[in-house]
This record gives sequence, C-alpha cells and structure tokens, in this order.
Amino acid sequence: MYRATLWKLNIQNKREAIMSPDERKKIIANRFILEDENRMVRAELSVLKKGPMLALYDENGTVRAELSLDDNEPMLALYDKNGKPRAGLAVLKKGPGLALCDENGKAIWEAP
Repeated sequence: MYRATLWKLNIQNKREAIMSPDERKKIIANRFILEDENRMVRAELSVLKKGPMLALYDENGTVRAELSLDDNEPMLALYDKNGKPRAGLAVLKKGPGLALCDENGKAIWEAP
C-alpha cells in the first residue's frame, strides 16, 4: 500500500471547503515520493533542472527504471538489481539511441 500525506485531515477538509471543484483535481508540487508500508521509497516523480523524471525502485530501495526528459529529449534507462545501468533508449536531436551494458555498466552495444 502506497501512501502520500498532503496535510492533516482537519486542515484538508477546511481547504477543500474553500477550493473550487477544478482546484480539487490538482496537486501542485515539484517532487512526489511514494513509499511502501515499510517506508521504503518505491517511486519518485520530480522535476530536475533539465526536465521531469520518473524513477522506480525495487523493495531494497535500488533504482531499477528511470523515464525522463533531458533538455526535451526522452530517455528510458533500465538498471539491474545492483543499480548498474543495463539498457538505455533515447530519442536525441541527432536521432534514436540504444545502449546495452554489461554487469559493470560498461556499454557493450550502442546504436547512434
């Protein structure tokens, strides 16, 4: 079960009473962190200097996948259980990119 605490219930109820119906549909922030029942981070949605990023973590808190926009270029990175990059896919200004990496994170195959 994931949890997100925005504010205490009594404050939330008062705030909802003065919000328009359209405002109640919005949550505005620059970072969201989802935790499991053991308080381990399992997902993070944030806005970095170069663009938005969604990261997914395993039950040990190791990043396993990231989806991001880096200077408006979409990128997907997949990591192994040790947090080492194993595959990457990007759509760059110069064209599509694909990389596959060994267990040390070293690229063993790349396509421009």
